[in-house]
Amino acid sequence: MVEAIYKYIFKKYLALKFVKLKFPVSPYKILAELHQSQYWSREKMKSYQFDKLRSLINSANKDVNYYRDRVKDYDLKLLDLDDFSKSYPILSKRDVLDNSYLLRNNHVINKFRHSTSGSTGQPLTVEISGLAEAYRLAGKMRFYNWWGVDFHDKSVLIWKLKQVDNKGLPYTKNIKRVLKNRLDLDIFNLNDETVSDFVTKIDDFGPKYIRSYKSGLFELARLMDKHNLRFKISSIKVAVVTSEVLIQEERDYIKNILGCKVANEYGSAEGGFYAGECQHGSMHINEELSFLSTDQENNTCVTELNNLGTPLINYFNGDKIVISEEFCSCGKTSRIIKEVEGRISDFILCQDGSRKSSLILSYIIRESMNSKYHGSIKQFRVVQNKNHFLLEMVPGLAYNEKIEEVIKNEMRSEIGKDIEIDVHVTEAISREASGKLRYFIRKS
Repeated sequence: MVEAIYKYIFKKYLALKFVKLKFPVSPYKILAELHQSQYWSREKMKSYQFDKLRSLINSANKDVNYYRDRVKDYDLKLLDLDDFSKSYPILSKRDVLDNSYLLRNNHVINKFRHSTSGSTGQPLTVEISGLAEAYRLAGKMRFYNWWGVDFHDKSVLIWKLKQVDNKGLPYTKNIKRVLKNRLDLDIFNLNDETVSDFVTKIDDFGPKYIRSYKSGLFELARLMDKHNLRFKISSIKVAVVTSEVLIQEERDYIKNILGCKVANEYGSAEGGFYAGECQHGSMHINEELSFLSTDQENNTCVTELNNLGTPLINYFNGDKIVISEEFCSCGKTSRIIKEVEGRISDFILCQDGSRKSSLILSYIIRESMNSKYHGSIKQFRVVQNKNHFLLEMVPGLAYNEKIEEVIKNEMRSEIGKDIEIDVHVTEAISREASGKLRYFIRKS
């Protein structure tokens, strides 16, 4: 009863907040529509996307200097989405960085600012329209619904938290904290000394879901496992992983230690909420929010269909993904992302000049442990600097140093026989300034 009353109050609070934010359409109204459109036929969805795309292009050509000056001669008589993917000029991240002011639509007054973490070395800030922000939020709400939770349910966020001004009145901050219905925990404060406190706070709060970087949830699980800690509560339905590529071994480990299902979401600050995983294990593209396409090498271009504020049309987001036309057994009809291979910067430069997905490192570690060294490694990171590779490993309970040579030999077989490899066994792998922890970094 108390929880029902609280959810009602929080939902009303959100509704008032949406009015204050001046959304042109309520995210709740969009959510109701999204629950219907997720079952549309592919043909109906393509028609919807095509209409949205043409409207966005027309608006950009009229009101945005960058498109008016540089894409003005583009033939607007598009045949279909495939024609758009093949013929429309690609917008690179460098284009956005160099022309940020020219890409803004000054006719859109109410905008929402989003910034990337800068993990690729190039932080990027875009201002999106209120309609795009409302669709992003509604898309997230639908994703949570797939996992049996509501956006306004109690949740825990393990993230890099912003430094806040502590001069405000305590009761004011407490009211905001309660209304937010979320417990925020700083990922940089998670360590051997604090993990017990993290677990206690989460137990006391009683969330329905937890959201964090993949590495944040993995680190929480690792420390809980190390100190033989488990949650006492059973309210957590799902742990939502974002911002980093999730491999199967990590998913299984997080699920086992945290005692809940693990769901993957995929998106970017500048491009929107691209896709979310359903309970049948498929990563569904949010077709109503974005149009995604790939070339023969799986390079990804995305267009956020509702962003009139800073329209990024046919934007190359630096990712490599595999899109499938297969239908999911859950009944939703959207296309599916079969695999997120990673960012271009996440690809290994081999000695022969070729590139290989950094996922090969995950396979090497997995196969090495599957042979005779099961349980040897909990976590790893590889840093490439030209011909030199640093392999950082967090040892498992069954660690055997012989696995180091096995991994070295496999890496040389896949990348080049003359590469230099150093191994560093450590209790924990340090995070980047953003709070993320990528398992592969290429410095040059």
